[in-house]
Amino acid sequence: DRVKADLNAALGTQAAFIRRSLAWAMAHAAAGAVRGLYLYQRWAANQTIPDRATGAELLRWIAIWLGSKVAATKATGTLSVTAVAGSGPLTTGDLLVRADGEEYAVTGGPYNWAVAATTDVTCEASVAGADGNYAYAAGPPVTSLVLVSPPAGIVANCPLKTGVSITGGADEETDADATTRMLERIQDPPQGGAAADYVAWAQAADASVDRVWVQSYPTVAAGSVSVYFTIFG
Repeated sequence: DRVKADLNAALGTQAAFIRRSLAWAMAHAAAGAVRGLYLYQRWAANQTIPDRATGAELLRWIAIWLGSKVAATKATGTLSVTAVAGSGPLTTGDLLVRADGEEYAVTGGPYNWAVAATTDVTCEASVAGADGNYAYAAGPPVTSLVLVSPPAGIVANCPLKTGVSITGGADEETDADATTRMLERIQDPPQGGAAADYVAWAQAADASVDRVWVQSYPTVAAGSVSVYFTIFG
């Protein structure tokens, strides 16, 4: 409307108010271009402030203050694998699959069975993230993974070790969580072991760490601190 008014004033007519006239079309084109510039200016201004930055610009702020976002971690656990005498080897990297298709890999191999037995076999999720966590349930049926290509003599169905879940998987730190951690770092800079430092170190150690509490003297012995924390899950 302002551009139309300017055109009408310059032309000495009301042409810019007439739909589909040349002046009307020029006004809409000019206003659209200027609006885009203003929106870009607003976006660019937001990127100069850490708590308003987004996308690649937010990652740059995080890199400056924190180094990086906390990476995703792979879930790990232990299976009870049964085999007859002379079976094996079950090697590191052999694939197992969960009922929903989530894949895991054997770790700590090779495993061999000199006698018929049920052996503890460790594994980890093939893909990092919380989706790899798998809670133990006694069943029936007992929660288990299935070997994709079981060597001869080894039972393909591999239950989780009794009472032991597959845990430790965590998603990459979200932009929101990283921003919160960055602001805490800015507002509470390192002070050679102040309480805020222990909070920052604990939260940077693993993506699953949520709230942190720090106790120092006189609650605990002089020269010591106790760090308590909760995790997502």
